[in-house]
Amino acid sequence: MDVERTEIVTSCQRRVITGRFRIPSTPVMDRVVLRIDQAGDDADTVWASLTAEEAYALAHALVAEAGAIRSR
Repeated sequence: MDVERTEIVTSCQRRVITGRFRIPSTPVMDRVVLRIDQAGDDADTVWASLTAEEAYALAHALVAEAGAIRSR
């Protein structure tokens, strides 16, 4: 993951980390990386490597869900 990243800690103490990743030997293979670390001693980590289009689709879905909750 590149140096630039964003980290959010949720109310249930999960860390959600986003950043960018480039595969070195490819022309232009940039990815958006999403990592979710669970809290606790037996913590699991979940990774997703997304294209720009996939990241925008996920962002749109999250904003839509948050908007639905906020408008109640």
